[in-house]
Amino acid sequence: MAFQWKGVFPALTTKFTANDQLDLSMFEKNLNAQLEAGVDGIVLGGSLGEASVLTTEEKEILVKFAIEKCAGIPVVLNIAEGSTNEALKQIKYAEAWGAQGLMLLPPMRYKSDHRETVTYFKTLARSTDLSIMLYNNPVDYKIEITLDMFDELQECKNILAVKESTRDVINVTRMINRFGNRFKILCGVDPLAVEELCLGADGWVAGLVCAFPAETVAIYRLVKAGRLDEATKIYRWFMPLLELDIHPKLVQYIKLAETQEIDDTMNKAWVAFHQYRKLSLKQRADFMRAIALELEDCGDELIFTAMRETNLPEARMRGERARTIFQLNSYASACEEGTWLEVRIDTADPGKTPPKPDVRKMLVPLGPVVVFGASNFPFAYSTAGGDTACAFAAGCPVIIKAHPAHSETSEAVAKAILKAAEKCKMPDGIFAHVHGASVETGKALVTHPHTKAVGFTGSFLGGKQLFDWGNQRKEPIPVFAEMGSINPVFLLPEKLQQSSSDVAKMYAGSITLGVGQFCTNPGLIIGIENEDLQNFITFLGEEIKHVAPAPMLHPGISKLFSENRSKALSQQDVTTEAISETAAKENQGMPTIASATGQAFLNNPVLHQEVFGPYSIVIRCKDKEEMIEVAKNLEGQLTTTLMATENDMRNNDELVESVKNICGRFILNSVPTGVEVCLSMHHGGPFPATTDSRFTSVGADGIKRFARPICFQSWSNGLLPDELKNENPLNIWRTINNELTRSSL
Repeated sequence: MAFQWKGVFPALTTKFTANDQLDLSMFEKNLNAQLEAGVDGIVLGGSLGEASVLTTEEKEILVKFAIEKCAGIPVVLNIAEGSTNEALKQIKYAEAWGAQGLMLLPPMRYKSDHRETVTYFKTLARSTDLSIMLYNNPVDYKIEITLDMFDELQECKNILAVKESTRDVINVTRMINRFGNRFKILCGVDPLAVEELCLGADGWVAGLVCAFPAETVAIYRLVKAGRLDEATKIYRWFMPLLELDIHPKLVQYIKLAETQEIDDTMNKAWVAFHQYRKLSLKQRADFMRAIALELEDCGDELIFTAMRETNLPEARMRGERARTIFQLNSYASACEEGTWLEVRIDTADPGKTPPKPDVRKMLVPLGPVVVFGASNFPFAYSTAGGDTACAFAAGCPVIIKAHPAHSETSEAVAKAILKAAEKCKMPDGIFAHVHGASVETGKALVTHPHTKAVGFTGSFLGGKQLFDWGNQRKEPIPVFAEMGSINPVFLLPEKLQQSSSDVAKMYAGSITLGVGQFCTNPGLIIGIENEDLQNFITFLGEEIKHVAPAPMLHPGISKLFSENRSKALSQQDVTTEAISETAAKENQGMPTIASATGQAFLNNPVLHQEVFGPYSIVIRCKDKEEMIEVAKNLEGQLTTTLMATENDMRNNDELVESVKNICGRFILNSVPTGVEVCLSMHHGGPFPATTDSRFTSVGADGIKRFARPICFQSWSNGLLPDELKNENPLNIWRTINNELTRSSL
């Protein structure tokens, strides 16, 4: 592609996840912002801290990804290497990947002299037909490309431009006086941009453009149009940030400035909150029902997008979308019905000594809620999932942090929500959708002063970090994190004697359901060592052998499953009882059953840890007392199950009482997988299963997470909220003087 070295060329920062992987969803979001602002080219692999440390594979991914998105806009790759041979290799890679131009630095890590610098640039230029811009930055790299060097380099016809970063404004005039229009000059120092553009620079290789693309492009265009007063007004406003570009930590500061988008989003949500909280329960409910309709109207395209991103089958995706729609509609009904408000009214008694005042109480919304999408439920626990529905019902705006594993699905659902918001005339800022898997993005969302609560479904490490950030704030906030569970199952003797084969078959299906990627997957089975338990293990193993491995949600989860499975199986006194007879392919989860003694489990914390996938370990206790000891040493769980007869239950009271202390849902003779959406459901549990065992994330009681009580004392009836007025205009259930009623006062 022939192009001109002219205009605004952002030196895009490279985004990474907390696991040091390329964060392409966040990169794409920033890239789209640049393109929408009207930039003229893209520079990848900015030199400070990036080009020299990015792997060749990472550079290839970035270049190809950017080219795909940048139709008609040149993509330039930075070459910053310590040797000529390595630089030549990188240039060949750039050509093969489709880059349209190169930005070349002098040799890194060695201060070359005049002859060496010129020879280096000539060698590289002669190896390629790509258009080249030299990066002249003696302040940071200690090598200046002098005017005399440029004179010798004129013979290289593809060296066409210079990124002028000497920080000497006069150098623009020197270059033009010496070479005329031979070399295009692009300012490379943000806080000198207007000065150099006024002196004749042709463009701007910008840094802070990453955070403020529209402002950067506006300054350039206004200067070139001769509208200097308008350009200067923006430039002066921008200057405190532009000066970050000349700091040694410019990359870090530019990325920090990019969080400005989060600040803007949260500010809009805060304004929206003060409007949305005043809407009636019916208006909130109608909005939620409108979202449900929009999700339905997304049709098959949404299903197929989710299937492609998650490897989940069509039936699962259709069922999960139906569940999500049901959640929205059922929580809307609960919102409108009003019982969740917990209205309490105690009327005045002036004859009491001292006189009793009129006291009335109800729940009111907390404020903007940040929800982190879950990797394993792209619909039901993500963008329009249960947390979002509960927050809307409570009267709170929602800011979704999309999960990068299904970002396209999340984006499509977000559009459906925004469409419903527009149709229902909801306030601007009622919903926002944020991409980015970096630690900085999550921290900025949780610690923003306008964030009043957080919902999360995922790993222990992720949830605990959010919880800590939430509690370290000047104003701590509730973080409702569901963080994982091994969901122990206790096999009691009489039940196992009667139906070990049936129980084994039931649990083989539960362990491998959805490739084991449910938070309620039964990862721990506990029994008493005897012939019946051994028969159960044999039956379970035979069932598992016939379950074929299947693709997991994404490579990251597959890798983690493989690592955690190997770690668990390598522990002392752990036996591999069975694996699938079918070999696992790449990114597939291998169904696995292991076993260990009760003493091994008690002595080894590794065996207590969740292995997220189609894996379960059977613990062989020597007797009833050891089984009780195992129960007492278990951490908090979402679910615990007893497979037991009535006799078993009567004979194991201590075990039953111990289990009650560690779980949120206590199951008898069934499987934990499958969480019914109903008012009686409690999907939560003691730490570390969740950060607050008092609340559920499934069922309309989950609305209460995002509300707080407020008491009105001695208010006149006309000034009270409708929910508390004597006449009960909303016809909701209220407790009046200790009696539950819908009657008016």
